[in-house]
Amino acid sequence: MINVLYVIWSLGLGGAEQVVISLARGLDKSRFRPFIACLNDEGRFAEELKKDGIEVFSLNKVKGIDLSVVPKLVKIIRENDINIVHTHLWGANFWGRFAANAAKVPVVVTEHNVDVWKTPFHFLIDRWLFGRTDRFIAVSETVRDFYSRKLGVSKDRMQVVYNGIAVGQPIRIKEGEKVIAVIGRLVPQKGHAFFFEAFAKSDLAAKVLIVGDGPLEESLKSQVINLKLEDSVKFLGFRKDVREILGKTDILVLPSSREGLPIVLLEAMAVGAIVLATAVGGTPELVEDGVNGF
Repeated sequence: MINVLYVIWSLGLGGAEQVVISLARGLDKSRFRPFIACLNDEGRFAEELKKDGIEVFSLNKVKGIDLSVVPKLVKIIRENDINIVHTHLWGANFWGRFAANAAKVPVVVTEHNVDVWKTPFHFLIDRWLFGRTDRFIAVSETVRDFYSRKLGVSKDRMQVVYNGIAVGQPIRIKEGEKVIAVIGRLVPQKGHAFFFEAFAKSDLAAKVLIVGDGPLEESLKSQVINLKLEDSVKFLGFRKDVREILGKTDILVLPSSREGLPIVLLEAMAVGAIVLATAVGGTPELVEDGVNGF
């Protein structure tokens, strides 16, 4: 039995978080046993994973540099005979590599985004840690190109593994009005404000479903009122039935300013929704303008 420890910030609504959940659930349980370590709290999806027999650890990291994270992770690795550590997103990639190296366990790193927010100092750390990484995965060619350039490392030393989803029977409910969905955290990079401005200038008659929560919720609701869109736009908050909502969706809009390879894009394409997305990150690798989206 190979024991795999996934390390991530928390098990929330984000795309990388959903990838970790899918990976942990999708492993062949006759050969692998998954564990998940959350640097912060467990997140909303932890209980569902626990019901599936997947152990979830919460490290409750304090803000800033918390050196206790490394020994906590090392303890989890040793007590559970972890054979492989697989980290996701900046914080987990940083602390997880230190812990895996300290415990002398192979570490796999997955980068999910074109992280333009990173400073030269971040990339200096990433470059140093790259030499202490057993496998480096990018979720799209665009993400690999970005990190190859920023780290000064050949693309041949990085592997592209596209995100995937479990495809089930789509739910289709015919309604009189068109349904547009914007699904994702309510944060600046997801581009909700940009979408509302554009929608207000259009003459499209549609119901707009905003799925997700986040720090911009109140300001976005105010923007909707100011643009007189409150009759068309409905904030649904955090939802676990995203697949069902997509089954009722005619158009998925993804107005992000940066992405790696959006899980929600794959889910929308799986149920046959029209995709309207900004050409950022790995999105153009999936969406061909005028062919399977716009």
